[in-house]
Amino acid sequence: MEANEEEAPGGDVVEPTVQFHRLRGSRFAEWMRAKDWRATPIGPRFVWHQSLYTYVRILGALPTPAAILWGPDYVRIYNEAYAPLVGARHPELFGATLRESLPESCVALRACFERMLDENESAEIGRTLVRVLRDGIEADAYFTFALVPLLDDKETPMGVLELATEVS
Repeated sequence: MEANEEEAPGGDVVEPTVQFHRLRGSRFAEWMRAKDWRATPIGPRFVWHQSLYTYVRILGALPTPAAILWGPDYVRIYNEAYAPLVGARHPELFGATLRESLPESCVALRACFERMLDENESAEIGRTLVRVLRDGIEADAYFTFALVPLLDDKETPMGVLELATEVS
């Protein structure tokens, strides 16, 4: 049996499923182009740190729900897989600050992010109920969120990578 194969019950070999995701011409790329970044606290893309460009490129390539929260206002940039988590508030929340996107939990999340960045720690938010939009229908789902500090070009903590995993 080869390294990329699994053995199913009964001894049958099962090929892993591979899904490819388009990067150029994706909806994420369209959102990035359409957003007036000058109207956000992180400013137009030509002033962004190279590290932010790199993080955004990786974000757009991820097939799983993920977001970047960047700068002192924690401007949220999320990928296509994350959009159902914000539901009907997409695309309004794409490029919104933490205060604009989650006013009810902004203070607690800001404190969590600041501790992470100050102490260079990652964090996990356990099983959390999220109202998601699937095929135009709102539904309840549970997610865990892994949070990882992101550094700018000068190795200064500047943001948070948020990876969401459904655990419903």
